[in-house]
Amino acid sequence: MSLRNLQALLAVAEHGAFAAAAEALGITQSAVSMRVKALEQEFGAPLLDRAHRPAVLNATGRALAPRARRIVADYEAARASLRSAREVEGRVRLGAVGSVQTALLPRVLAEVRGRHPRLAVEIVSGFSHELAGQVDRGALDAAIVSDFAPPGGDIAWRPFLRERLILIAPPDAPEAGAAALAKRYPFIRYAPRAALGRVIQQAIAAARLEVRETMQLDWLEAVEAMVQAGHGIAVVPERVVPGRVMTTVESPLRRVALAPPRFRTLGLIHRAAEGTDPMTEAIFDQLAALVRGQDVANEQATDRAD
Repeated sequence: MSLRNLQALLAVAEHGAFAAAAEALGITQSAVSMRVKALEQEFGAPLLDRAHRPAVLNATGRALAPRARRIVADYEAARASLRSAREVEGRVRLGAVGSVQTALLPRVLAEVRGRHPRLAVEIVSGFSHELAGQVDRGALDAAIVSDFAPPGGDIAWRPFLRERLILIAPPDAPEAGAAALAKRYPFIRYAPRAALGRVIQQAIAAARLEVRETMQLDWLEAVEAMVQAGHGIAVVPERVVPGRVMTTVESPLRRVALAPPRFRTLGLIHRAAEGTDPMTEAIFDQLAALVRGQDVANEQATDRAD
């Protein structure tokens, strides 16, 4: 059984469309299709309901999925364990978009430094397109960015996490749908020039929200604080690390789902020729391990509920 084939099936199940699965895996759509078909041939049964759009797992695929996730998780854990056993030392220059610096990045750096005390990590903040330019020029070794579209073969894109976009409203806002809240409150927009800003605008358009913009802010924490203070509503990613949803405000915000659901994708970029650099790999392993811990916890909770 090919691990890559299992990963392709899980990507299609998660993302719904072969094109989206290909983007998440960093391969072509035809490669995803071939891997899923190879897996179906190996099992001697179809695993997807291809009559449904977007594609969904059929009964056989749903039965296989939990085991496939565990196999992939066990492989990644073993791979990370072998790598972490070899201490990495040196200095790596890492870029990071602001939204990961208060939730995800501190946890990752703590793990990296615990495993590799001789590895020094320098952090540079910026928007995704700015950081990508610095990686391309060699000013940064790697960067954590949002919704990157690889321009060609020079930069490798390695997605590791998708976060759902939600509408947030003040804690005392009435229980209502996104459209009703958009009519009631002014809209606080996250930096439209940023990659995440463009994804947010696409989500607003898809949900057909009529917004009255009153602010543009370049920091998600500032957006959340303004919403918490009652100055309006916003669309933001639901930033999750194992165990809790991350916000910087003390009072709970009202969170409302968007329809259709939209996501932002976080990934690590580096120059393609430097993909085997041990310092970059050490950071990516911890990013993937933290996200995998959340996925496995969710899977175990599902099993207990069943």
